[in-house]
Amino acid sequence: GLQNSTLKDTEGQYGLAVPGQVANVGGHIGVALMVNATLPFLEASANDSILPQFSILPQAYGFNTLLLPEKSTAFLDGPMPDYVSSIQMKLAEGESQTVTSRVHATISTYSNTTQSFRDDSSWWEQYIEFDLGISIETIDLYNNYGIGLLVNNCDVESPGDKSWCFLGIAPSGKDDPPINDTFQYTALEFNPRRHLCEGKWTVTKDTVELAGGYCSPGSLPDSDQKFFTNISFGFNEYYMPTLSEFLGAFATERNSSEWLYPTFTTAVAAMYWSRITALISHYSWGPDKSFDPTEDPYRIKRSEVYHHVNDHIVSTRITMNLSWILYLVVAFQPVLAVILFVTALTFYQTPMDGGFSMVAVLSGVRKESLKLLEGASLSGRLSRPVRMKIAVRELVSVPGKSEPPETEDVLGGIGYNQTR
Repeated sequence: GLQNSTLKDTEGQYGLAVPGQVANVGGHIGVALMVNATLPFLEASANDSILPQFSILPQAYGFNTLLLPEKSTAFLDGPMPDYVSSIQMKLAEGESQTVTSRVHATISTYSNTTQSFRDDSSWWEQYIEFDLGISIETIDLYNNYGIGLLVNNCDVESPGDKSWCFLGIAPSGKDDPPINDTFQYTALEFNPRRHLCEGKWTVTKDTVELAGGYCSPGSLPDSDQKFFTNISFGFNEYYMPTLSEFLGAFATERNSSEWLYPTFTTAVAAMYWSRITALISHYSWGPDKSFDPTEDPYRIKRSEVYHHVNDHIVSTRITMNLSWILYLVVAFQPVLAVILFVTALTFYQTPMDGGFSMVAVLSGVRKESLKLLEGASLSGRLSRPVRMKIAVRELVSVPGKSEPPETEDVLGGIGYNQTR
């Protein structure tokens, strides 16, 4: 059976974490972190015949992916690998611990504001400033479609606002206008922000997975949004091929899929989370003091993303089921021990039995015949079978006195072996 016990206020360490098995993979750029974190979601959403279960959201996937209502996806700050390893070392096969903690998360939310400004070029121009490096990046899907991405990609010494992202798929055939000219008619707007969430992880001896969670609807204060300030993300340089792999199918055969918005929000949230994790986490190139400045109030510090949390742990361990058979077995143990003890005392001096024992054999053996057993004192083995003849000699009877006959044991004796 299984038995649950509760541990409180364990002060586990949480932050921008990845599973320990891939802690050293993708820590410089972040693309590998994005792929690894989103694979469980991509596998679950690959079949359009299996519709998203929006009625039971939030839905957890993998290590820290949480699909939320209102067309949002969260990537939770998770338990650090060393903390997870310390838990796993205490677990046996079949045992687990459920760790629950309040953490921060990077969330991407779809915004329908864009729908009101499809024909307003001036509204779009406020997001496109070529002199600051803010331009539409495109990649061809080689199926007469392409993907366009628009993010604030500049790095200036001011409290910049990078909590917006436009991502869209548009025709790019030889007879179609450039994506830059049609981007405002096809792009979807997403707002990445940091929120307060609660996550529940299941830790076994070999795995750690997000089992569930929820997030607050309102985002954290601006002081906690410094992830999107003064950072040159480099999405155009590093992430465009990955986005084409994630989203390419939605240009054609999956353009009406129920998974379109969940996949887009997950891709955007994963892109930001993985890049931030690569830039300012323990997995980045560091130690680089520029990542932990003391004089710039707009830059994030590593010390602000790793912290001890009073989490809540439910430990599940294997035990024996309580039943009447178990009680009977336990109650019989003392009785069985007494029986074995008495039996051992009774037969302590009786190697074979009370009437015919090794003492009886050795006392009557003819000494000259023992030469046949020379060399076998340690091994107890003979090179060939040896017969033992038991000779019975009747004593001369004395009137008024009766004595039992004597026996003589002859090893190697010839003839019929008499037995008693």
